[in-house]
Formats: sequence, structure tokens, C-alpha cells
Amino acid sequence: MPSYPEFLERYRGYTAALAELGLKPDPGLQVGAFSSEQSGRGSAVTLLQHEAKFDAVVGASDLIAIGAMQALQAHGLRVPEDILVAGYDDIPLAGFVNPGLSTVQQDTKIGGAMLVDTLLKSIHNEPVSNQIIPAKLVLRRSTERD
Repeated sequence: MPSYPEFLERYRGYTAALAELGLKPDPGLQVGAFSSEQSGRGSAVTLLQHEAKFDAVVGASDLIAIGAMQALQAHGLRVPEDILVAGYDDIPLAGFVNPGLSTVQQDTKIGGAMLVDTLLKSIHNEPVSNQIIPAKLVLRRSTERD
């Protein structure tokens, strides 16, 4: 995760949300994936091979989630009927896969402005700080159950 600091922040948010519910993350359900469909497929297959019991998958990116969804479907599981799947980033493909992928969307316009501001401060040797981009949940069919 060191080369993907945003994944670490997303993981921290996940553990904080679990803690608010009085739950702890299950290390047996955490499989590393690195922002590609192939990585997501491989991670889902690993979970299935270990016969882990789970009813949802959250990918640290939409590509990871899409790859996981493909692997689940290839193993005869139905999304969302058997396993819910969600991702992060709201890439255009998220709305076109079947079923449509629920995802967390960040305001990229604000993110771009923050990035430019940070770059300019760095160039001028001014202090910079991490900032959190506002996000919203985009619900699509991959997390809908009747």
C-alpha cells in the first residue's frame, strides 16, 4: 500500500466505520489488490479458494471491484443476489458493467484544484497539508437487493 496512499486512507475509513458499529476487521477477508481488474479478479479468487464466508466485496478502486465482480460471476455467484460489490472512484466504466457498480465518487474538480495548490506551495517551499476531498455514494445495481 505504500505506493497507493489513497488506498491506506480508504482502509482507515473502512476500519473507522467498523469501529463505530463495534466491529473489527477480519484479516481473513482482506486480500491485497493493486488498482487493476486482474488484481481484483485474483483477490476474489483467493477468497473463494480459501472458502471464506462473505456477502459483500468493497474494492479500493472501481477497477478492483469490477475484476472481483467478474471472478465472482465466473464462479457462478450472482451480483447482487449472492454477493454485493462496491468500488471507489466512479470511473465511467462503473455505470456500464453488468450490473452497474455502486461506488464512492470524489469531486475531481476540487481534487484537481487541491493538487495544483499543493504543487504551487511545494514549488515555493510553503508548508502543505493533506486534505480530504468530499465524496458521495453513487448507488447502482451491484448493491441492490430486493
